[in-house]
Amino acid sequence: MIRYRPFLNCDPPAISEIWCAQSPQRGLMQPMTPAVLDQMVLAKPYFDRDGLIIAEQDGKPIGFVHAGFAVAADGNGLDHGRGASCLLMVAPGEHRLAIGQALLAESEQYLVARGAQRLYGGGCDSMAAYYFGLYGGCRLCGVMQTDAQQGRIFREAGFVEREKTLVLHRDLAGYRPVVNREIMQLRRQCQLQRAGDAVAANWWEASSLGQIDQVRFELVNRRGDEQLGQVSYWDIEPLASSWGVHAMGMLDLKVSENAQRAILATFLLGETIRELQSFGVTLVEVQVDEGDDELVTVCMNLGFQQVDVGVQFERPNSVG
Repeated sequence: MIRYRPFLNCDPPAISEIWCAQSPQRGLMQPMTPAVLDQMVLAKPYFDRDGLIIAEQDGKPIGFVHAGFAVAADGNGLDHGRGASCLLMVAPGEHRLAIGQALLAESEQYLVARGAQRLYGGGCDSMAAYYFGLYGGCRLCGVMQTDAQQGRIFREAGFVEREKTLVLHRDLAGYRPVVNREIMQLRRQCQLQRAGDAVAANWWEASSLGQIDQVRFELVNRRGDEQLGQVSYWDIEPLASSWGVHAMGMLDLKVSENAQRAILATFLLGETIRELQSFGVTLVEVQVDEGDDELVTVCMNLGFQQVDVGVQFERPNSVG
């Protein structure tokens, strides 16, 4: 007999065991421990024990699903009209798919009961941001394509793909930035400088990103009176430790909206990656929306290669 219940304080060891029993995946931090789970998931100020649902057989947890809500427009609260089942895991065994589907149904029931009218599969930066640094990569971008089991559960439950994010890696062994006439001209006109620590703009940023250290760079003209771009990175921990490399991931990129946007992005990324290389970083990850052809091209020109795809699922037709 399988029953489904909310999270209890005694569950972290069992959740960690279920997590560690999953097939090896690039985007899944291993090994999970109760201490890491407590620090990076359960301690979130928006954590609700009723949204972490446990599947239990004969008193033993065998699966879980974690649901949460989107950030409000002003960043200072939750939007309960949009909710996501952000992570779903079932221990290997008989009826694994059926248990996963039942967990998903329980998760959706929780979300709808609290006002959700739009239902999603997979967490992202602006919704159900619980597993940042533990799943996916340098950002949360839905369900990873390499996470076949979880993706199958959402698809068979009728969810459709809403958007995709390309996960790109650049091994820094032997890395050299792009050099051409346009880049050389920018180097004469601009300078790269290390920026100060970012200050959280609102409650959501403080809650979801407050625990990480960022390295930020700004690209300014030689006079120092105009910013042409900025980029920030972080060390993707503890997920990157699973890869056995010193990795950093791009968190945010902004460049001036002008005719030189692609060249500015190439120069800014190229120069900052060289800076990271001097810090001993051996791998850089960038996530790019599938439809952002310009930035995809910039990254490919810098030698990035696609290693995964993040898929944001959505249940068709609003509910409620």
